[in-house]
Amino acid sequence: MPFSITKPLAVGCLVVALLMAHGRMSAVLFAQRPVRVQPLFAVTQTYDSNVVSSSTRPSGDFVTRLSPGVEAEYRSALTRLLGRYTVDLERFALQPALTTADGRHAALADLRFSRSRRLSAGVEAAFTRTHTPSELGTVTGLIMDRALAERVEVRPSLVRQLDPVTSGTIEYTFTAERLAGGGSSRVHRTAAGLDRLLSRRDLLGVDYEMRRWFFQPGGHPTSHVLRLGWSRPITRLLDVELHAGPALTDGRTAPELAASMRHSTRPADLAIGYARTQTTIVGLPGVADTQSVSASASVRPRSGLELRVSPGVSRTTHARGPMEGWRLALDAERQLRRTLMLRISYEATAQRSSLAALSTQAVSRHLMQVSLLAVPRQVTAAGAKAPALRVP
Repeated sequence: MPFSITKPLAVGCLVVALLMAHGRMSAVLFAQRPVRVQPLFAVTQTYDSNVVSSSTRPSGDFVTRLSPGVEAEYRSALTRLLGRYTVDLERFALQPALTTADGRHAALADLRFSRSRRLSAGVEAAFTRTHTPSELGTVTGLIMDRALAERVEVRPSLVRQLDPVTSGTIEYTFTAERLAGGGSSRVHRTAAGLDRLLSRRDLLGVDYEMRRWFFQPGGHPTSHVLRLGWSRPITRLLDVELHAGPALTDGRTAPELAASMRHSTRPADLAIGYARTQTTIVGLPGVADTQSVSASASVRPRSGLELRVSPGVSRTTHARGPMEGWRLALDAERQLRRTLMLRISYEATAQRSSLAALSTQAVSRHLMQVSLLAVPRQVTAAGAKAPALRVP
C-alpha cells in the first residue's frame, strides 16, 4: 500500500479509536443510550457480459457475490459517530482464476459534532479497495480493465450560522488513489463559502475552492475556482439549482457548471442534471475536463415497491485523448419484509475512447444482477430492539 494511503489510514484508525473511547466514557458519565451495532449481509448473482473489459474479445461470466459487513453508531446530545465496513467475496463460474475473497473492501466513518445551533463540525472518511477500477471513476460510463485499485478520502468541515439568514462553511478534502500497474495521485481541496437566504424561497451562495494535484509520475497542477450558486423551489413540486463560475488551472481558464431540476410527487420523482468540471482518472496522470448529462426517474406503484431508470452520457477530454461514454440503468426494489429486500437491476454501459489507459476501440458491458439484502433488526448493547436500517 503506498505511503499516500497508509498514512491517512493510520491517522483515521487512531481518530476512530479515540472517538469510540470518548463515546464509551460519555455513555457512562452522562447516561446516554448505548452504542448501536448492526450486522449487514447481501447475496448477489450477477451476469457480466465483459468481465475483463475487452473491446475485441469480450468474455462473459456468472459471478456469485457474498457481502458481509457491520455497522456501528454512537449518539449523544452533541455527537454522532457512524462507522461501516463491508467486504465482497466473489466466485466466477467460468473463469475460476478470478475468484477471490477480497473482491472489494469498503469502509467509512462519519463524525458529526454540534456545539450549539449556530456551530457544527464534521469529519467524513472513506476507503475503497476493489478489482473493478470503474467503481472509482467519477465519469459516467467509464470502463477500465480489471485491476486492483484503491482510494482513500478524508473530508473535515465546519459550518457556522452567522445570522438568521447567513451561514458560512469551511472544508478540506484529501483524496489519494492508486492503480496496480499504473500511477498514483493525491488531491488536496480547500474551500470556503457563504450561503444567504434572499427570501423564503431563494438561496444564494458563493464559494472559492483551491485544488492541488500530485501525480506519480507526472506534475502537480493547481486550480482556483470561484462559483456562484442559486437554488429555488419554483413550485411546491419543482426545484431548480444552479452553480457556475470560472476555473483557472495553470494559466488555463475553463467554465465550471452544475445545473439540476427535480420534480417530486407522491408516487414518482423525476430529475435531470448537467455538470461540467475537472476530474481525475484513476491510474492516469493529468487533470481531465468532463461534461455529463444525467437523468433519473423513479415510481412507487405500490407500497414496498420502487422502480427506477437512470440514463446518462458524458464526454471527457484528457491530454492523452478524448472519451465518450453512455450508461443506462434499470432497477426494481421490493421490500419483502421489514428486514429483507429484493433488488433486480440491469445496466448497460458503452464508451469510445483513445486514452492510453483504456481500450482504443469501442467497448461495452451489460450487467444483470439479482440481490437479496438482509438487514436484521438492530439490537443495542442493552438488548433492546431498534428500527432496521435500509441498505443503500
